[in-house]
Amino acid sequence: MIKKIAKITAIVLTTTVVLLVLTPFLFKGRILKEVQNQINQRIEATVEFGDLRLSLLRNFPNVSVSLSDIRVVGKAPFEGDTLASVGRISLALDLFSLFGESGYEIKSISINQPKILLKTLEDGATNWDILKDTPEPTPEQPAAAPFALHLRHSAISEGYLVFDDRPSGMFASVGNLNSVIRGDLSQDITTIATRNTTIDSLTVRMGALQAFNRVGLDLSAEVEANLAEMVFTFKENELRLNELPLRLDGTVVLQEDDMNINISFAALRSEFRDFLS
Repeated sequence: MIKKIAKITAIVLTTTVVLLVLTPFLFKGRILKEVQNQINQRIEATVEFGDLRLSLLRNFPNVSVSLSDIRVVGKAPFEGDTLASVGRISLALDLFSLFGESGYEIKSISINQPKILLKTLEDGATNWDILKDTPEPTPEQPAAAPFALHLRHSAISEGYLVFDDRPSGMFASVGNLNSVIRGDLSQDITTIATRNTTIDSLTVRMGALQAFNRVGLDLSAEVEANLAEMVFTFKENELRLNELPLRLDGTVVLQEDDMNINISFAALRSEFRDFLS
């Protein structure tokens, strides 16, 4: 009797492991097709990516999806310019949402080695204006399944960003951004927390004014986020610029065509060497 139970248990465990290994391959074609559909329907640019990998074992019961070697190349007047390149994007998708019709639920996202160039020319043309006008779905061309964000964890590692706004003369660059953010973005009101978001080199120029020149940044913060009204309020936080520690208070409101920023800074220490850094 014991041998029979052990044999049945072994068969069940073996079958389960085989299904966990094989199931991602069964869904790989569907997810790859959906990724391509989402890109083609929404992006007016050339998008390339390398390998697509799936796993049920890494983040069970979620499906782990990763895309590597992603490049987004602009079209005229930015033809040949690389808007973004990403070493790897990894997502955790709710397994059961793959079987439904209400969309795919994303639980976590990790972005490794993103390099982004945001550019505005003198005539006002922007290289990130690549979203297509979404047409109304028809029986011949139904709407693609949406992606629903239920994020609780997101991370960026080794990120680089350049913002070059030539009409205003504003230039900013971020070198080696590393950040982990936690918060339940499925709620209307939630707390978003980050510990030790770091930037090795921050440069900001506004015309002839050099605001920051390769300054190191370290941020730990909790932000109360009203996602229904897009109001973000700073709570417990500490910002360090080189050796100068600061505290932030205030709110940021994201409006449809504008951003309302009301933030104050206070130095936690007033030693001269900290300001000099």
